[in-house]
Amino acid sequence: MARDLVFGNGRFYVAMDRRGMIRELCWPVVGSPNHLAGRKIRLGVWRNDWFSWLDHRDWEVLQWYEGEVGVTEWRGFGMVITRRCRMDGVVFRQDFECTAPDEMVVYQAQDLRIGETDIGDTCLHHAESEMMMHFKNDICVGFAGRGLTGRLDQVACGMNGVMGLEGTWRDAEDGHLSGKPIEQGSVDSVFGIRVSGRWSMPIIVGRSLEEVALLGNDSNLTSAPPLPGGDGGSLVTRSELIVRANTGEEGRVVAAIDSDIMENNRSNYAYVWMRDAVLTAGVMGGEDDLVGFVPECDTGRFLWQKYHPTGHRGSTWHPWAGRDFFPYQMDETALLVSYAYRHGMVDERVEGWLQLLVDSIGLDGLPRPSWDLWEERFGVHFWTCATVVEAFRDGGKGELAEQLIQAMVENFQVVDGRIPRKLGEVIADSSVLASCLWCEGLRPYFLDQAVEMVEQFLRVKTKCGGVARYEWDYYCRVSDNAPGNPWVICTMWLARAYWIQGRKAEAEQWLIWAEGLASKSGMLSEQYHPDTREPMSVCPLTWSHAEYLESVRLIRG
Repeated sequence: MARDLVFGNGRFYVAMDRRGMIRELCWPVVGSPNHLAGRKIRLGVWRNDWFSWLDHRDWEVLQWYEGEVGVTEWRGFGMVITRRCRMDGVVFRQDFECTAPDEMVVYQAQDLRIGETDIGDTCLHHAESEMMMHFKNDICVGFAGRGLTGRLDQVACGMNGVMGLEGTWRDAEDGHLSGKPIEQGSVDSVFGIRVSGRWSMPIIVGRSLEEVALLGNDSNLTSAPPLPGGDGGSLVTRSELIVRANTGEEGRVVAAIDSDIMENNRSNYAYVWMRDAVLTAGVMGGEDDLVGFVPECDTGRFLWQKYHPTGHRGSTWHPWAGRDFFPYQMDETALLVSYAYRHGMVDERVEGWLQLLVDSIGLDGLPRPSWDLWEERFGVHFWTCATVVEAFRDGGKGELAEQLIQAMVENFQVVDGRIPRKLGEVIADSSVLASCLWCEGLRPYFLDQAVEMVEQFLRVKTKCGGVARYEWDYYCRVSDNAPGNPWVICTMWLARAYWIQGRKAEAEQWLIWAEGLASKSGMLSEQYHPDTREPMSVCPLTWSHAEYLESVRLIRG
């Protein structure tokens, strides 16, 4: 399920699903640790001896932004409940109002795993601050509720995920909580407050119970006026805010924070891929120190496939089998070198990476084999060669760039309308790849052929439209009636190629296509269902928004 509202300020990150439930909560680093990682902070109501969780299908849910304020509206059972949210330092404000004329009890249930594990968690009712606290080591998350009485009217702490226990949140469904004030281990907590008209439920993060309690006792926080509204803004405005929300301190451009992807694999997109980071940070002005983010262990060698938001090497699926076959990415290294030279961030490390690229060129004039753009195949790839061309140009090695271009022209020869995506020892891999549209330095040699190739082989001719990554793309594949699912990234590459060719009206249509796929709250997914147009994989994907922004700025000025 896509994330429809996201909030982040470099350290604190919160995201909600399409039913309005908070599903991601990261602190003190954007993306890590994720103290929810897909579990829910549930909201429910008890009214006139009747109970419902607000994510039940009988509620109609709408979500959008008003400026930087995220709005969720639940409609059902003769009432409308509206929540307005905003990030404010270490406080996530949630202000509610309801059209129901009578009093009711609102419940919030927290199912956290502090530090991404349930071992040794504690939850408790902190009576002094009237908050439910979840803590472990030096991380504490506090949940306040202020309604008619100004305090938590009901509380319960318990266990879940062990011994067959489903969760303490079930205790709310009869309109009465047990009152148990504390529990340890694999825990969750629930509180209820009596409300009528308006109420607030702020979430506060900190390093200790005392630190969080101090903020929880601040009357200016818990009795503040409702958050103001504002213009929701265009998709350009929303994309800029989404990119910033997914960017942590020190250039941590996280690919996506959507834990539902872990239904298929116990890993996720909450990593810094330097490819995504460079192409995103460049669009946003090039101020992030991406060079400083790379750990010292990768000085003197090509960059690792991806990095954890904390700065350590991330998980990988690439085998390590000797000096010439290891989980490093030449294309990401080249992109970072280009970024550093373009934005004045050159130091000894950058010069060393540039020299590695120079040393990688073989007698045939091409770089040695490495992993491809999508990190699936090992060999000499068109995309990787193109990124090395850019690194040579930006790094002041124009002669080497021209030599590499000529080697590419000689080796990546078009056969039957196809530019090979990879060179092999015997025969080239002629599968069509949309990334042939990308490289500025190669446009005079390959652009027209790349556009014709993508139009013929990768255009998705279904209800959704768009451009697939490559022929018979297996990732999240749902239909044999398309070469693959349409990707926003690849479709924006085609839009920019059309503009460069002078086909400006067609380029504009692809921008309109992206805007039509975005959710009401402005989220763009990685890819879409070719028939239903539903988001596939993670949503929002930071790189999708960056490519949309790059395309808008070129095509619309």
